[in-house]
Amino acid sequence: MEIHVQPAQRATRQTFPVTALGPELTRFQDTSSDLRDPFEVSHRAAKQLREEVGLDLTAVRTALVDHLLGRLDDLESGLAYVEENSANGAAPGDAIRIMQIEDGDIEAIFNSNVLRSRKYPLTMKDVESWIERATAMADMDDKHALFAELAALEDAFEDLELKVREAVWRIDEAANMR
Repeated sequence: MEIHVQPAQRATRQTFPVTALGPELTRFQDTSSDLRDPFEVSHRAAKQLREEVGLDLTAVRTALVDHLLGRLDDLESGLAYVEENSANGAAPGDAIRIMQIEDGDIEAIFNSNVLRSRKYPLTMKDVESWIERATAMADMDDKHALFAELAALEDAFEDLELKVREAVWRIDEAANMR
């Protein structure tokens, strides 16, 4: 049995007769030829739209700052709520300490003096710092720096934020069960 192999043919782009495009796409159409690649219009449109459509940095910056400050305000309020509803009478800063107690640290859970003697990574000064940093974002003109700071701030407080939300929920659930 003989097998004949044809030499590889060079791939060429297939072209098609021009069809009428809607008015939205005609501005992207290349009118230099009667035959077109059907995907050319979408590639041209995507390229030009990427160039034309930009972020309104002022609006985005304002929205991000407002969003972060709202979350940080909720974090502060949640910490205050945890302190107000503490069974043992909390001192300022106890809530943020409670959120950082390691599993199994029974002494810190049941003895507020032990809780206050432990060194935890986060304090209320960190929360104040996050608020200052979020507020300072309002003056950033570099969109890359703006989004980098957003990511850094979220990384800094997101775990604490989740713990505080859960603590507030648990307090509310306990109150509803009474």
